[in-house]
Amino acid sequence: MTEKEEIVRKGYDKIAREYQAGRHIFDNKKELEEFASLLPRNAKVLDVGCGAAVPFIKFLVERGFNVTGVDFSESQLKLAGKNIPEANLIKQDATRLGLKTNSFDGVTSSYCIIHIAREKHSSLFQIFS
Repeated sequence: MTEKEEIVRKGYDKIAREYQAGRHIFDNKKELEEFASLLPRNAKVLDVGCGAAVPFIKFLVERGFNVTGVDFSESQLKLAGKNIPEANLIKQDATRLGLKTNSFDGVTSSYCIIHIAREKHSSLFQIFS
């Protein structure tokens, strides 16, 4: 992990509760409903940079999807485990996921890519395709 990435990770560890408390100000329901409408029943969904699992994982689990959340912040994942115990949660850097082809039916990510260096964007999107 680069020094900049470590700063971001430590920052999210430090502000986990405050960040979760402010997530309600962003209304993503329309986008989540549209995304969910494109998925097959009981789909496997990956949420990259899942944070505390609200609202994305919560929304998807409530609709019967099998959701895996990935985040590199230990504090965020602890909150996610309390918020949505049904989710499979993994502590991992988004750029080092090591996914098998066709592991998931869909991928969500919100506010994660802005913390990833631009030179890694192309390889990150390749992981998701």
